[in-house]
Amino acid sequence: MISYTNKNFLVVDDFTEFRNSIKSMLRQIGATMVDVATSGEETIMMCRKKKYDIIMHDYNLGPGKDGQQVLEELVLQKLLPPHTIFVMVTAENTQAMVMGAMEYEPDDYLTKPFNRASLMQRLDKLVERREAMTAINSAAAKSAWGEMIKACDELMINNKRYAAMALRKKAMALQEMGKSKELETMLRSMLEQRPVPWAFLMLGRLLVARGDAQQAQVVVSDAIQQYPQLPALYDVMAEAQQKQGQLAAAQATIQEALKTSPRAIRRQMQLGALAKVNGDLDIAARAFREAVGLGRGSCLKSPDNYLNFVNVVNAQAVNSGELMDRRYQEEVMSMVSEVNKDYADDKAVIVRNTLAQATLLKNSGKLKEAEILAKKAAEAAQHLPHFFSAEVAVEVVNQLRDMGQAETATHVLQTCAEMYGDDPQVQSTVSSQEGGALLVDRANEARKLNRDGVLLYEKRQFAEAMQPFREASRLQPRNITMVLNAVQNLLQLTKIQPEQKEALKKECMDFLNNLNGMPPNDNRFERFQMLRKVALAL
Repeated sequence: MISYTNKNFLVVDDFTEFRNSIKSMLRQIGATMVDVATSGEETIMMCRKKKYDIIMHDYNLGPGKDGQQVLEELVLQKLLPPHTIFVMVTAENTQAMVMGAMEYEPDDYLTKPFNRASLMQRLDKLVERREAMTAINSAAAKSAWGEMIKACDELMINNKRYAAMALRKKAMALQEMGKSKELETMLRSMLEQRPVPWAFLMLGRLLVARGDAQQAQVVVSDAIQQYPQLPALYDVMAEAQQKQGQLAAAQATIQEALKTSPRAIRRQMQLGALAKVNGDLDIAARAFREAVGLGRGSCLKSPDNYLNFVNVVNAQAVNSGELMDRRYQEEVMSMVSEVNKDYADDKAVIVRNTLAQATLLKNSGKLKEAEILAKKAAEAAQHLPHFFSAEVAVEVVNQLRDMGQAETATHVLQTCAEMYGDDPQVQSTVSSQEGGALLVDRANEARKLNRDGVLLYEKRQFAEAMQPFREASRLQPRNITMVLNAVQNLLQLTKIQPEQKEALKKECMDFLNNLNGMPPNDNRFERFQMLRKVALAL
């Protein structure tokens, strides 16, 4: 008999009657610690303050976050400990809703109405399973992956009932440890015996990450034949296709996944991006519109979805050679207004939004108003606390040129080439722009020097490595990769030249100060913060 006396429950429902009904049922089966919430926002707040054993969360909560968005945020923000049981409760069971919620893997899905007996039966099974996994989950909670693997092996021997789940957890631990060869061997061995959806998925991702996109396609294609209703398989297939330059095929694959699970915001964003590159502007506009709608209430809400929609609609107007339809004008202006309101403190976003609005006015025949806004955006673009990402910078350059702001366009292009010039994709894009060839030549020279510095660093010749790093910095003082490499080398140098610590610390900070305009959403920003923290502590 399972005891619920020591279990912390959280019941979330916007209807008082149903909330009290569930609470009463839980009391009847022995629960004594039952908290309640009425909204998704309240759930997030409560989970930040307290760890729950069991969360019973309604899907439809009226205005604000729905159950899927709450689960999404709890998972992405790491607010759901391994031991917590999350049960989605709903009166609806449409495929779109169920598949959307299931993508973040709730422990169970409970359809209203239900009685105390059926609730207890479900909870008993869930708790029994979770208690069998206690050692595994405890190890996972403290990132003790070796300990977790040992616990998985023991459970597979001692409790065959949960062997399959333990095997999956073991695969996750191997992945966290970076033991890709051992993981691949295990996954292939499993799949030779019988098809397992998550094993197909994990193997496909492993192969894509390793650069073997063609083999990943073979594996995932086989999996899709057997599990056509698993949208994550299509995601891996699309990624493999993109790696091989098969962009039209990747778009078609994502569209197929969205037929099964249309409420996946990141998948809609990916479809929009692919369709935009492929010139399929109608599909791109629909996808970004969906992403905007799904983003309201989601932690994945992004200004990029709004701006991509506006820019795609603007491009459609240009391609048609006609003034923009009034209906589109109103929709676009509504999104522009929402961005100005929700992202007022993000100066880079406001520059992009102002340019998008200027382009809209131009396409609507309001040339004077468009010119005023374009000049305003150009002025602001030269004084940003944080620069754009590489992809966005190139788009801004094109918009500035289209709006007659050539001088600022050149300034943005130069900054882009300097910060991201070691990226081959950026080089390719920059070289096609006016004045880009000289910028790429400079970037290539700095890139070679950086490579020389890295080779010396790997040989632990830290003093010698500083010469090429300093020369690279002279050519591109704001190049993110090169600055971070130079600082990492300087920090090693302080260990063998402690008498030079103060001078080396100053040089570290001089390097890092060149990156003050680095966008926080850059995937190297965490490394930048870590190196800065170490340098300041010298």
